[in-house]
Amino acid sequence: MKDTKLSQAIMNKNISANIIFCIVCIAALFITGCSRYQYVLIDSDLYKNDNKEFIDENDTLMMKYNFTGTDFPITITVFNKLNQPLYIDLSKSSVIMNDTKIEDAFNRDDQTDSIAPQSFATIKSNNLSDKFIPLSSQDKKTSVMVPTSYGSNQVKLHSFDQETSPVFFRSLLTFSTQKDYSSPMYYDHPFWVSGIFQTFDVTYSNSPSNQFYMEKTTGFATFMGYLGAALLLVGIAAVTPQEQ
Repeated sequence: MKDTKLSQAIMNKNISANIIFCIVCIAALFITGCSRYQYVLIDSDLYKNDNKEFIDENDTLMMKYNFTGTDFPITITVFNKLNQPLYIDLSKSSVIMNDTKIEDAFNRDDQTDSIAPQSFATIKSNNLSDKFIPLSSQDKKTSVMVPTSYGSNQVKLHSFDQETSPVFFRSLLTFSTQKDYSSPMYYDHPFWVSGIFQTFDVTYSNSPSNQFYMEKTTGFATFMGYLGAALLLVGIAAVTPQEQ
C-alpha cells in the first residue's frame, strides 16, 4: 500500500513538473512575441555614400557618420589627414536635439581623445534616447516591404522632410592640433529624422547606416510575464512536499 502511494506521489510530481515546464515555455513565447520595434531613418544635407553614411571632408580631416544600433547611437569615424596629432575636446563637443543640449553626449570611459597622424579613430556617443517617437495620422505614409527574420513584412513608413520632422538634431564636435585645445576647430552637422516605421519583428542585422531602432515591451507581454511567474509559484507549491 505504501509502495502504491509512493508511486502515485512520484507520478503526480512528474506531471506537475511537466505542467510547470509548459507554463514557462508558453509565457516565454508570449513575452518574446509581444515586443514592438520602432525603426528610425536619418537624413542630412551632408553627402551620403552608397552605405548611407554621411560624410564631411576637408584638408584637415574626413568624418563619416553611422547611426546603426539601438536607442539612438551616433558613431563617427574620423580620419586625420595631418602629419601631426589631432585632439578632440570632448568638453566642448555635444549633441543638440530639438534645441535641447544633451549633457555628456560623447563622454564615455572608452572614448578616444586624440587621433594619430594619417590614421582613423572612432568617436561614439552614448545612447541618446530609448523613447518611441510619437507618430500622427496626419504624417505622410507609404507602404513598404522590409526584410525580417520571418520573411518580408509590409509596414507603413511615416516620411518627413527637414521642415516636418519630429526630431531635428546637431552634432557639435571640437578639434584642435594643440594638446591644450587652443586654436579650436568647430564642426556643426545638422540631421533630422526622415522616416519611421514600426513592426513586431526585428529586421535583418545588416541595416543601413542611417537607421537605428528602439524596442518596447507591450503591456500584454508584461501581464503575461507576471502571470507566468505567478503560475510558476503555484506549480512549485503544488509539488513541494508538505510537512505532516
